[in-house]
Amino acid sequence: MNLKSFQHSLLLIIFLIPILSIGQSTSTAVHTEVLLQEAVYFDFGKDELRPNDAQKLEAIIAELKDNEYVKIRITAHTDSIGSIENNQRLSERRGKSVKTFLITKGIPDSLLEVGLFGEHAPIAENYTENGRQKNRRATVELIKYKLDPPVIPEKKQPMGLVEGTVVDKITGTPIQATVIIRSKTFRDSVATDSTGYFSKEVPINTVVGIDVFAPGYFFETKMMKVASKLKTAPTITFEMPPATAGEIASIKDLFFVGNKAVLLPKSKPILPKVLRFMQVNNKLKIEIAGHINLPYRKGAYFNTPSKQQQTLSENRAKLVYDYLIKNGISADRINWKGYGNSQMKFPYAIKEAQMKQNRRVEIRVLE
Repeated sequence: MNLKSFQHSLLLIIFLIPILSIGQSTSTAVHTEVLLQEAVYFDFGKDELRPNDAQKLEAIIAELKDNEYVKIRITAHTDSIGSIENNQRLSERRGKSVKTFLITKGIPDSLLEVGLFGEHAPIAENYTENGRQKNRRATVELIKYKLDPPVIPEKKQPMGLVEGTVVDKITGTPIQATVIIRSKTFRDSVATDSTGYFSKEVPINTVVGIDVFAPGYFFETKMMKVASKLKTAPTITFEMPPATAGEIASIKDLFFVGNKAVLLPKSKPILPKVLRFMQVNNKLKIEIAGHINLPYRKGAYFNTPSKQQQTLSENRAKLVYDYLIKNGISADRINWKGYGNSQMKFPYAIKEAQMKQNRRVEIRVLE
């Protein structure tokens, strides 16, 4: 069977689907089976195929010639280094490289479909070079199509709608941003439209975290429970503080072991958000500022921290600095400094909430 016959077979099956379902109360579906899957990997920032990857693609081509009703699906991906927009364009070039190779080998364009995911579908953590290499990939699958018998559709799980708007905190102007919605069982991202609006369906009775990133702004995070069915009005608003020279923002939910520069386990997911903030705002230069809680004693003008306490504020700032450097942020964009207790928000703190705001790490935009 030649490739043109494959193409005709595929068109025939697509044509027959509506005919087969006429007069039936349930629908006849097309079932897909992955016959073969290969992954090809790319060098950092590159879209050229590596020489040894040609053999992997040849195996896909050989299998294609022995099967009917088939199609090749290509999905292209990147790591998280660089801006979201550049990574999307890079995944497009990687998908095109694989598709072009297959076309040169005689595969009709009509049998190829390409999905572009940029950095949004990692299979490994982006904290290490080994993980980032696994994410710089294109997956090539040989898909076989079969007609399923009529089935009764399963009852869908009740869904709720996470929706809201993203605006400038100062002016109220809508912002085009990337919104990441996550729970214990899923993670997805959507982009706001020109009015700053976003929405995403998730199962009801689900607690989700919502992270928002936009060029020129500090990042924001909120948690919410989706407890009701679809709504029609925005339920949450993100007011984004501008990240311009001279502006300062505390890194929220960054908690340390007492008197140590060691993150509590619940705070470890915060550092990747700081990294993404630096990737989205890839021209910013910042200072990581560390602070401790050491309230002034009653009747004393100033309670000077010990050398150990001063060092603690420095080491907590350096922990964040080291993480960013390790994950690809250039050293000429960041420095770090410990301020001890010289810039407490509550110099005479007596409540734990006040003390918590005193012992903080901040992002200070330099330029």
